[in-house]
Amino acid sequence: GTTWQRVQLGGALAAPVVVADGRAYAVTYECRSATCSSYDLVSSPVAENDWTAIRNFLLVETKGEGQNVSLSAFGSSIWLVLTPQGGGQGGRLLVSRDYGRVWSALPPDQIGGAFSCSITATSVQTLWGTCYGLHSSATVRSTDGGRLFFGIKGSSPLPDVSLFPLSDQEAVLLDSFTGSWNLEVTTDGGRNFRSVLANRELFAVGFATGTTWVVLGGPNNGGANALYRTTNSGRSWQPLKAPTVGAVPSVASCKASQLMLGFFGSGVGNPGQAVAAIRVTDTSSRSCSLRGYPAITFLNKAGAVMPVTVGHTTAFYGVLATVVVSPGNAGAAGFLMTGYDFPATGVSCPAAALVRVRLPKMTTSFTVATPIRLCRLAVDVSPIVKGAKLAPLL
Repeated sequence: GTTWQRVQLGGALAAPVVVADGRAYAVTYECRSATCSSYDLVSSPVAENDWTAIRNFLLVETKGEGQNVSLSAFGSSIWLVLTPQGGGQGGRLLVSRDYGRVWSALPPDQIGGAFSCSITATSVQTLWGTCYGLHSSATVRSTDGGRLFFGIKGSSPLPDVSLFPLSDQEAVLLDSFTGSWNLEVTTDGGRNFRSVLANRELFAVGFATGTTWVVLGGPNNGGANALYRTTNSGRSWQPLKAPTVGAVPSVASCKASQLMLGFFGSGVGNPGQAVAAIRVTDTSSRSCSLRGYPAITFLNKAGAVMPVTVGHTTAFYGVLATVVVSPGNAGAAGFLMTGYDFPATGVSCPAAALVRVRLPKMTTSFTVATPIRLCRLAVDVSPIVKGAKLAPLL
């Protein structure tokens, strides 16, 4: 990590880069994903930065809704999943057994109607995946190279499930099937799962080896976030002290009179989500600090308050922390709002035109023009984060 170089892929990434058999693979596009006509599969030797196009794929017919793309590889085999972003029939599951030169279609029944399916190969025959539908997500597994998938875990409300395959038989599942976050492990290919860390906020999992994992949890009594480590695949855990990355300077809390709020942008988070960001800029000559969650009220075009249920989460946006806001855009802060971007059956999607914001420890409200679809009239709001975190999460 000491030296980095920019990778020239020839287009924007549509799915994370995957590596197999000494080669890196990526799916790219050179236009806005909602209006593209095709994607390119590109590849480069891992030790080089020499990307070339292997294959061009026409998009699934989606009436301009765009695509969700998943890519996986093992040895000489590559799998590509293309699903309509708005859900419905038309998804495709493709496989190549010769490094991407020749492709064939696998039965699409397993992904029919899904908004997105993310797959990971642990061998040429074993694939693990998570598929997101209209109302839920479910984990699946194939032992015949993707010809047939079977469910390995019940459904969960979007988007509260993450699957981390470790081998053909072992996988770790971070989920909230029972209403609180749990870390579960299977060692028999998904037939049985056992809980190894439960009934607490769990945000992320990192794997040093197949048996040594580190889990980032929620704050301890409002303080620093918890860290847990296991060296025996979750049979026992040890608390860790988070490393000190530099003390936050003592800075006075922000006052409403020195701040300006504005709409930063919108995008798509996990499948079926609408994400919007508000930026907080210090217009004074002195830095100040913010910590906590903003209070949010949504208004329609007529200015009427919309009956939206607002929740708080740090799971996808980082930890709750004191953020120093410095003068100018470079020192800005902000927060994100995440809602559903697809309607319940037979119900149209309302949209907010304005957002009324009251920042932490303030009584003054700001009103910001913020277009966001509120298909389920439920939104999760992040804590205040550094402005640099906004764009990557849209």
